[in-house]
Amino acid sequence: MINQYEVAACLQDELPEVSDEIPQLAALDIHSTIQGLTNYTRDRASVNDLPEVKRCMLFAEKMYGKGNKYVRDVIEN
Repeated sequence: MINQYEVAACLQDELPEVSDEIPQLAALDIHSTIQGLTNYTRDRASVNDLPEVKRCMLFAEKMYGKGNKYVRDVIEN
């Protein structure tokens, strides 16, 4: 199970482009991490970069499937 403290590191490994959306100090806060992913995904969708949107959604799906209950709750919200 992935906990809320590991999500930011996983995100940086799989989608380093999203790191610009997340302030350094907020990287340990899962809410800020998921919000940064959401903002990045929304930006990519607005310019029709569908392959990148798909990568983001697959990452979210992976975190939802492997995450603990807290991680799943944050992703749902």
